[in-house]
Amino acid sequence: EYPWDDPEFRSSWLEERKLLAAAIGEEDLDEMKKIAERWIVHRYERRKEISEPLIQYEQRREWLEGLAKYAELMAMKMANKSDSYEPLPATGEISDFNGYKKAGSHWRKEISQLQSDMQFDGTIFYYSGWAQAVLLDRLNPDWKSEAMQPEVYLEELFP
Repeated sequence: EYPWDDPEFRSSWLEERKLLAAAIGEEDLDEMKKIAERWIVHRYERRKEISEPLIQYEQRREWLEGLAKYAELMAMKMANKSDSYEPLPATGEISDFNGYKKAGSHWRKEISQLQSDMQFDGTIFYYSGWAQAVLLDRLNPDWKSEAMQPEVYLEELFP
């Protein structure tokens, strides 16, 4: 039932992802909050076109897939920034394990992907959920413990 084939819905989703990318890229906290507020309003307006079960579908997919992407990218960033990080010797057998050394360029690629007109499928939830988690790191530092409660979704944790 999800309106994957609706061009207007797709366009609205793209605008929403662009707002998330702009907020992530904003250094000034007050300006970031303003952009995040615009994102929330835009999201509310977009969701007027879909049913409550589809809204819950979005929220659950963003929580599940977005938090997985967040964990992946944050682990990569942390490994790259750490002077003391030493991979386990067995990781030498994994051909692409050292990708964490390129965390900065990978991060920029992911932000670019977030704001692109990517294939409109379930991958959008990886990106929108990840972006929300990144914003929550700055806007609600205690969000992680709250996000693990039953039926709590990322967008509900914005101040």
